[in-house]
Parts: sequence; structure tokens; C-alpha cells
Amino acid sequence: MLEDGYSILEKESRACGEEAPYAAGDIERALEQWRGVRYHEPITAGDIRLNFLLAGHILGSAMLDLRLAGRRMVFSGDLGTNASLLLPDADIIDQVDYLVIESTYGDAIHQSVEDGEIFLERAIEDVAARGGTLMIPAFATERTQDILFLLNKMVIEKRIPEVPMFVDSPLAIKITEVFEKYHDYFSDEVKALYLKHPHLFEFRGLRRTPTAEESKAINNVPPPKVIIAGSGMMTGGRILHHLKRYLPDPRSSLLIVGYQASGSIGRSIIEGADSVEIFNERVPVRAKIIQAQGFSAHADRERLFEFIKHLKYSLKHVFAVHAEPDKAESLVQVVRDRLGIAADAPKLGDVFMLE
Repeated sequence: MLEDGYSILEKESRACGEEAPYAAGDIERALEQWRGVRYHEPITAGDIRLNFLLAGHILGSAMLDLRLAGRRMVFSGDLGTNASLLLPDADIIDQVDYLVIESTYGDAIHQSVEDGEIFLERAIEDVAARGGTLMIPAFATERTQDILFLLNKMVIEKRIPEVPMFVDSPLAIKITEVFEKYHDYFSDEVKALYLKHPHLFEFRGLRRTPTAEESKAINNVPPPKVIIAGSGMMTGGRILHHLKRYLPDPRSSLLIVGYQASGSIGRSIIEGADSVEIFNERVPVRAKIIQAQGFSAHADRERLFEFIKHLKYSLKHVFAVHAEPDKAESLVQVVRDRLGIAADAPKLGDVFMLE
């Protein structure tokens, strides 16, 4: 992911007439400093004791549990929904003094995972009936694998018509191989399923297209077809080529299954734009737009609130981070009003003194 992100960073730096803040060689040197640890494995660094806890967000996601000078601080990192298709629930914790918590969806309530599955099934049935192309911009980590897992299930159960399907993302293809390798981190239910059916992300009609030539050849496959490609927010990657080709087609559909940040093409489409700029061209939006929030791997407002509420008798202060300002402030206000706990959404440069 660092290598994939660096190519984008380098390109954007050049476009701004600036030098990239680090070089490709720096990534290799940084990785040499890393060491793997297991969940709940105690680590010491000077006077600090810490360990990583299950966060239930994506494969390998973790909360950081840190203890120093008789105080306990937990950094939630990206917190899961506790309804993951593949992973176990987040660890239950208590007796925390300070909590730094994500608030990506601090003002929103998700659809259920079951709703997301229904959206996916109906989108494929609909686009097959109309003879179009279904585009699914998906994050390379977890979202793509969730969708492949569900598609596998639907194909086996004969719930969807057989149409060509493509994973058109070199990064997603590599990360899917990581998921296949580290199946021990799946939930007990999925691990049991894996022992019976080890090909959780492979099924008839699916093609992986890692090379540019294979990606371009998708255009030669007549619809109906399904294309899963990055990037998830449509800010780069191969999805842009497919959007340019199929967004103007009223027979086609765009299924949005992930968060779309302010300023992204995805956000513009969700907000009803009749055209978007792709490769310096205005591309009309005539395809059917479908938004399925049930796939989100992030906790929504209710899940975040319940996580904090469970700790209310020990918490001295909550810090809401990792969100657009209005969403973080929304969660902060709910925590103050309903739990009476000190809470803030820190801004750049803010300083807080902890007891």
C-alpha cells in the first residue's frame, strides 16, 4: 500500500511543482524498522507499557492500549462495526482514562450489512437485465474482499445471473492474496468455512486483471459485466478509465460502497452532479447511481457512542479525531450532552494537558 500510494504522491507533487516529501528508498528503510507483534502481546518502551487490541475494522486493524504513570489511554484507530463479514468483533475494554477515537461517521447511522448484500444482488440483476456495465469503486483492502466473498456466496447459491466479473486493481489483487494467506485472523465462522471451501474469493466468471493490457481488454468484453476497481473514492486508479467510458451510458450503473470524502469525484456524484471532470474532460453522469452504506467497515454514530458509553465511569476525556470537522464535532456534542464526559475534536496545534 505504501508503494502504491507513493506513485500517486509523486505524481501529485510533480503537478504542484513540488518535491515529494520522501523517496521510494525511504519506504524500504522504514519497513526495515518494523516488527510484527500479535494481538494482546505485551510491549514495553521505556516507562510505557502497551499492546494491540482487536479493532474489528479491516484485516490487521488494531486499537493501541497504552499505560503510563498509572493512567491508561486507548487509541481506537479505525474502529469496526462489529458486523464484519470476515473478521471477529473488536475487543471489549474497560477502565480507560483517556480515549482518542475515530469519528468518520460521527453524525451518521449505517444500513445493515444485510442491506448492503441486497443492494449488491439487485444491482447485478438490474444491470444484467438492462445490458449495461456495473462499476464498483472499492478500497483495495477489506472492501474488495468483502464484495468478492459475497459474490462467491451468491454465485454458489445461484442468486445472480452469470456475467463476467473483473477485479481490475493490482493492489486489490495483491491484498486479496494477503487475506488468503492470513485466514487465521478471520472470525471463527469464516475460518470454519475456509476449512471446507478454501477459495473464499474465487468463483466461476471472475477474472483478475493485474496488467494494463488485461485492464484495457475489459473494454472488449460485451456487457453485461461487473468491474471492481480502485480507487474507492474515485480520486485515481483504473476506475477513472471505466467511469469515463461507462458513466455516460444510461444502461450502466455505479454502485458506491465506500466513504466519499469532500472534493472527491464520488462525493460530487452522490451530491447529484450531472457531469464530473475526468482526465481534464467533462464526463456526463447518465448511469444509474446506487449508494450502499451497509458495506462500511467504520463504526457509525451509534456504535461509536455505545463504545464510549461502556467506558463512561472511568473516562476523564474523549478526543474525536479522523473525520471532517462537522462529523467529529457532532460526536463530541452527543458525548457531552448524553454522557456528561469532557470531549473535544482537536484542531491542528491544539494542546491538552492530561492529569
